[in-house]
Amino acid sequence: MAPLTRFLREEVVAALAQSGSAVALLAEEWRQFFFPEADNAQFADAYAQTVAYALLLARLSGAVRLDPNTASNALDQGNGLLARALALLGHDRAREELRVGFELLQRSLEALDVQAFQRSQPRLWLNFYEKFLAAYDSKLRKAYGVYYTPIEVVELQVRLVSELLEDRFGKRLGFADDDVTVLDPAVGTGAYLVSIVDQALERVQIRAGDGAMAGRATSLAENLYGFEVLVGPYAVAHLRLKQTIEGVGGTLPILSGGMHAERRLKIYLADALSSPNEAPPGGLDLTHQKLTQEHEAAREVKQSGRILVCLGNPPYDRQTIEDSDAASHRKGGWVRFGDRGQGRVDDADLRERPILQDFIDPARRAGAGLHLKNIYNDYVYFWRWALWRLFEQQGDGGIISFITASSYLGGPGFVGMREVMRRTFDDLWIIDLGGSSGTRKTPNVFQIQTPVTI
Repeated sequence: MAPLTRFLREEVVAALAQSGSAVALLAEEWRQFFFPEADNAQFADAYAQTVAYALLLARLSGAVRLDPNTASNALDQGNGLLARALALLGHDRAREELRVGFELLQRSLEALDVQAFQRSQPRLWLNFYEKFLAAYDSKLRKAYGVYYTPIEVVELQVRLVSELLEDRFGKRLGFADDDVTVLDPAVGTGAYLVSIVDQALERVQIRAGDGAMAGRATSLAENLYGFEVLVGPYAVAHLRLKQTIEGVGGTLPILSGGMHAERRLKIYLADALSSPNEAPPGGLDLTHQKLTQEHEAAREVKQSGRILVCLGNPPYDRQTIEDSDAASHRKGGWVRFGDRGQGRVDDADLRERPILQDFIDPARRAGAGLHLKNIYNDYVYFWRWALWRLFEQQGDGGIISFITASSYLGGPGFVGMREVMRRTFDDLWIIDLGGSSGTRKTPNVFQIQTPVTI
């Protein structure tokens, strides 16, 4: 898939350079929702991966032919956004602009032996996207921070949270209890949610037998949420979790959207760090409708309902931008800049006080202002967002379990973050996994040079 997707990406770039092309018009729509800062190269990458993974899922969903309309129909239940991306290529102009790249992918995936593919490796999907991205564009893999989370780490976090649910929250079945709702705000390929289902159903089987598995799997599907900004992992997460639920006889929840309801998982192509308050731009065509539904469903999860557990492996990357650089987009979204901030140096007029200030102000008061540059890291934004969602937005708390960089444990710039965490939680357990690449090197559970902690 990787070299063919790369070829399609180049065709998208060429199409975008043509004034008034069908692909250029599509790009303008998508930028309003998911890629507001994206240049043509970034959009081309996102769209090429969308088409490639939509075709793969259509083939695995039973489509024998992968022309745009047939493939789109195979995906329509549960993958409406991906289906719409393919349906657009059914129009003559868009199809002609991307003809060679699309047809190469189409013919290759039509030749795929689905059963042999599924049998080839028992844990094929664990690091599928990481391998794809390394072959597709190794620089992008590093920029996105896409690194396979070892299954041992995933299972440990899930097991520890399950014990807390039983011991501290009175949930006898752990994750399998009816009202245990879970969110992975950077869901990736779904490793944590799949592990939750596996462990929960194992407990159900021991306590209630095989007959209870299907019903409990259906209940679990209702209670699991995820956000993901990259379409490749988003597609794989849908596939993996769907197979896990349906593999024991469970059914997916029925979600309403637009003109009709559909059976689908509550995993949304959305940025956890984007504003929970701002509605998307309007639009009447089907592309806008699908994008709006995805955006609004994610926004509803941010704003309302109880999330009891927030867990995962959010990205970590400390962005460095020179003071004289007024063009680069500063990351952090709503957490760092509030509703009006767009990550530009001149965004001083904010509508509200950004919630990241709760980490920043105590550090300044403590005289650690010079060290605050270290706090502008993706994982810090996710920590602040999770604390807001579970302890401020809903007010009654829960459990957060992240594996992240460990710099917040002792770094002077993180004094405010530590203060907020101590004040917020009843209990904290910290497993420092080391991983230092300094003079005294210690092993790391990831293929990275950043020490990590659970």
